[in-house]
Amino acid sequence: VIRQAVIMSEKYIHDRFLPDKAIDLLDEASSRVKINNEKEIVEEIDVEKVITGLVGVPIKNINESQIEKLVGIDKKISNKIIGQEEAVMSIIKALKRGAIKLKDTSRPMGTFLFLGASGVGKTEMAKVIAEEYFGNKSNLIRLDMSEYMEPNSISKMIGAPPGYVGYDDEKNLVNKIRKKPYCVLLFDEIEKAHSDVLNLLLQILEDGKLTNSNGVTANFQETLIILTSNLGANIMNKTGRIGFSFDENVSKREEILSELKNVMKPELVNRIDNIIIFNQLTEENIYNVLKRALTSKDGLGEYSIKIEDSTLRKIADISNGDVRTALNGLEVAVLTTSMESDG
Repeated sequence: VIRQAVIMSEKYIHDRFLPDKAIDLLDEASSRVKINNEKEIVEEIDVEKVITGLVGVPIKNINESQIEKLVGIDKKISNKIIGQEEAVMSIIKALKRGAIKLKDTSRPMGTFLFLGASGVGKTEMAKVIAEEYFGNKSNLIRLDMSEYMEPNSISKMIGAPPGYVGYDDEKNLVNKIRKKPYCVLLFDEIEKAHSDVLNLLLQILEDGKLTNSNGVTANFQETLIILTSNLGANIMNKTGRIGFSFDENVSKREEILSELKNVMKPELVNRIDNIIIFNQLTEENIYNVLKRALTSKDGLGEYSIKIEDSTLRKIADISNGDVRTALNGLEVAVLTTSMESDG
């Protein structure tokens, strides 16, 4: 148990030092056992329960290596993300490279940039990775960059300066990562962020750390960072689906990357581990997404209503390749049918 406390505290608690953090971990585990009157002895599982409460990592993931977590994950992700086979393959390969430590371990465990039109599954992919790799949907911290367009929005990341409103706000990014370092950190629509915000992001990608206005530092070594952007969507709309290997559709990929470099600083682009381009979804892809939503337990399957295939095809046709539009249309159809049957 003592050995486990040392190992777990060093791996998951980054804002304190040994031996103090290992002793605190043992103390907390012992207190819980005493209070609950469960048994007379503290076991490894008690230490792991404390870690779960502190940083949100599921117990089943604590003793797994990063490589073990990737076993079968490609099928799990593919079952939830339709029409993006190449993107899934690229993500799995990148996670495996990170798992065998082919990168600087002081930086975040991985940094992805997802490019593609709106509604093709970029944000959904981040949610699925949080659930399948980090063990829980709640292990996703999402920052909408449309809320970070002004210079003063950096206060949402590091807190306000002393004497200003929000100085003691615990909701800034540094505090969120300190409480939940084992997560997916999503910067949605990164092209909308102010340059000052991008400078802070650059610091995170370079050093794996960020300090707030109170002098408290968050460590991002156990964090997977995902940026999403609609850059290149106009090119995708003109060309449809493109390949992901360098020997096919090279010119179109280079055109998209060239547009990216006109918007984002080269030093930021150079610190991104993988740039992944999402395909424009076909009508058949959208149809399959709708079919799955009707049977999914966390989707619309709870209504137990039959929607004709012709209706699904019509919704897929008018959605113009946008999953969100299609799902909204399906929800309207389901709710309307449900109300009519009740009435």
